[in-house]
Amino acid sequence: MNTVSTSSAIVLLVAVLMWPGSAASEQDPFDGLATQLSRAACIHIRFLHIVESQIFNDVDSLPGSAVIDQNGRYRIELPNDEFVCDGTFIHSYSRPNNQVVIEKAGPAGSSARHDLLFLAHLKDYYDITPVDTGSTYRLTMTDSRQTTLPDSMVAFVTGNPARLDYFDYFDINEDRNRLIIESLSTERPCHDSLFAPTWPDSVDRVKL
Repeated sequence: MNTVSTSSAIVLLVAVLMWPGSAASEQDPFDGLATQLSRAACIHIRFLHIVESQIFNDVDSLPGSAVIDQNGRYRIELPNDEFVCDGTFIHSYSRPNNQVVIEKAGPAGSSARHDLLFLAHLKDYYDITPVDTGSTYRLTMTDSRQTTLPDSMVAFVTGNPARLDYFDYFDINEDRNRLIIESLSTERPCHDSLFAPTWPDSVDRVKL
């Protein structure tokens, strides 16, 4: 499976996530996590994205990391590709081809590289319904403009205090996706340098 297409399917991400000050013991665990993410100035994620293709009868696993801030900036790093948005332009870098494609950034969710951004906007994009409170939740999209994101997902949380575990969803090709969150932190800052392109001098640049 093509790495770029796999990264495009992702809209995501076993977690070490300890939220300080679990304010209200009555608050639903997932609601607390979603609120914390929506208020975070900076989100650092390490994830494993698994795609099961029924058409090709294979399983593709892709490790990666991402940094997301609340201003639409992000850096997503995959084994062969890197996506950097400085808020104005999206830079899509292919290591095997030593090529970077530069395009104007649109609204969050308008580009495939934005898929991971749903973590910072769970309550904005999805209606959240408990299936098994404290464990399993169904997310149904409420914003039809976010066309690259899954229409629905199932989210799983574990532990006390709760930590985000993984998401299950089907992509546009009807392939099953599991986005496993290996680590997630909101305590580290988003330095501007994280969103600055750092390609080799020899890179071939294509501007769209």
